[in-house]
Amino acid sequence: MVLGVATHANQLVRADRCSVFMVDEARQQLFSIATDSGKEIRIPKSAGIAGECATENKLIVIDDAYEDPRFNPEFDKKTGYRTQSIIAVPVKKPPTYDTCCAVIQMINKMEFDEEIGKFDE
Repeated sequence: MVLGVATHANQLVRADRCSVFMVDEARQQLFSIATDSGKEIRIPKSAGIAGECATENKLIVIDDAYEDPRFNPEFDKKTGYRTQSIIAVPVKKPPTYDTCCAVIQMINKMEFDEEIGKFDE
């Protein structure tokens, strides 16, 4: 269900890329499956932008990733991709909605003229 929501959210906000990180509370990690290789990716729950979104259970909007100390540019360096704007949205766990069970992270909002824009809250 989270993947379906992420697909529609990605199209709705016109993001160039979208990742879903599920929370593994037992291991205190976030994990995702790479769409290109099918490999599982695991990071510490407290790491980076997705980690802060998950641990704080809050929305994070970043206009310039390279100006944000939480951003890790390693993926960009490996692939040649250029991350500019980011929005990380917590998927809150019912019934109390006080914990995060996943993070939907979208990168580079694409404007109608195909320029990279900024995400709105």
